[in-house]
Parts: sequence; C-alpha cells; structure tokens
Amino acid sequence: MASLLPYLQRLEITGVEESDTPTTVNNYVTIKEIVEVVDSNGDPWEPVPGPDPWDDLVTVWGSQWISQEFYANTTAIAKTAVFSGGEDPVTYRYRLQKRIIDGDGTISNGPWDSYDNTATEVSEILPAPGYEVRFQSQASDVNGANNEFTGWKQVTPQPTIGTFYFMIEGDLAENDAYEAYQDQTFTVDAALSGGNATDITYKWSIRSGGAGIIGGSTNEQCTVDLGSTYTGTVQLQLNLSSNTASNSPVSKVLTIVVPPNNP
Repeated sequence: MASLLPYLQRLEITGVEESDTPTTVNNYVTIKEIVEVVDSNGDPWEPVPGPDPWDDLVTVWGSQWISQEFYANTTAIAKTAVFSGGEDPVTYRYRLQKRIIDGDGTISNGPWDSYDNTATEVSEILPAPGYEVRFQSQASDVNGANNEFTGWKQVTPQPTIGTFYFMIEGDLAENDAYEAYQDQTFTVDAALSGGNATDITYKWSIRSGGAGIIGGSTNEQCTVDLGSTYTGTVQLQLNLSSNTASNSPVSKVLTIVVPPNNP
C-alpha cells in the first residue's frame, strides 16, 4: 500500500549511533539506516550553509472570530493566530481593521497589541454602523512578516428593547394601574411592542406594599398574591435588560390599588 504522504516533510534526528545489527523491541525496528534524503521534488537533498528552510515563519492556527454578532460600539471577541518557526527574535501582535461598506476599499488600522503566540481570546471595540471589520494577527522576524486575517464582518446598529405594557389576566392595565381586592391572586404579563433585541431577561419585584410573587420572578409573566388583610397601594416593578440593546435596562412600575372592604 502506497504511503499517503508523497514525501517526508521533516525529520528531526536527535542522536546517531553505529550498529552492525538492527535491534527490535516488540517487533518494531528501533534502529534504521538512512540511505538518502530527498526534497519535495524528489531530488537528493544535502545540507548547505545558510538558514534552515524549516525555520520559515509559518501558520499553525489562523485568526478567528469568536463573536457571532457585530453590533456598533460594543465589544467583539476574536482569537489570535499561532505561528511556528522564524528567526529570533520573533514579534507577535494583533489589531482590528475597518473599512467603509461599499467604499473605495481603504483600510483603517487600529493600534497593535502584543501577545505571546498562543491562541488567546481578545476583545476589540467595534466602530459605528456603516463599517465592516476584520481581525489581524501577525508574526514578524528579520526576514519579513506572516499575516493571518479573519473574514470581514459587517457592523450593524445595536438592537433595542421595545415599549412594553402590563396585561392583567389578558386585559391592558390602563395608565399602568390596576384596582384589586384583598386576598386576590392574578397574573401580570409584559407585552412588548417594537424593538429587536433577542436576549432580553425579565426581573419582577415588589417595590412596596403587602403582596408577594408566586413562582418565578424571571419570566415574561408573574403571579401576584395580595395579602388577606392588606389595603393600600402595591408597586410591582419589572426590569428588562439585554447585553446587546442600546437602551438597556428598561423598567416600569405597575401601581395596584387595594381599597378597604373591596369584595
């Protein structure tokens, strides 16, 4: 069966000994006689003075984006490239590049930051909408530079959290107010209108008054339980937050009025 590799790309010899008889351990030959070394063209190779051709500065692992979304004025995460070889000293650094979408192709470079030639996650601040960005890693020595780039990613406007309204048992709470009665239990929903953020989290809480929340307080809906003897005003607050929305966080208070002797 022919070898899957057309030629030996690199052989590192750590020691040479004379031997008349090859020795074996567990049926594996531990000593072999090298009769010829050939290059990638199949021609005999002889060492010559000068730099080792295997010391060329090459890429082991390219630059890559970790982030999946690229919102204006937020942070994007990338991973630096890994290189091998080169003539000491070798310098490793990375930066963000940007260019105007549908522009003349002119690239603006961000400042360089150094790193230690390991695949490291780093953060970059994205520009305003209308640009696309890519991430560059570079290794350089006296003979030149090896650059590794990600693909270009379009920067889009940040999403927003829309306007929300309180719905009580399916009906709109006019002016964010609701009249209840003692010992009443009811559900409150948050109905969103507009906005395009997809990572919204919910947090309900009782700001004041004699009431409690039954079950979870981090869903789109909560259940309010009024005390059997309480009268007065209860303030139910909902906070909406998002890691990507430009207007996060957003909050609103529902005022629940509990009159005395309300049947």
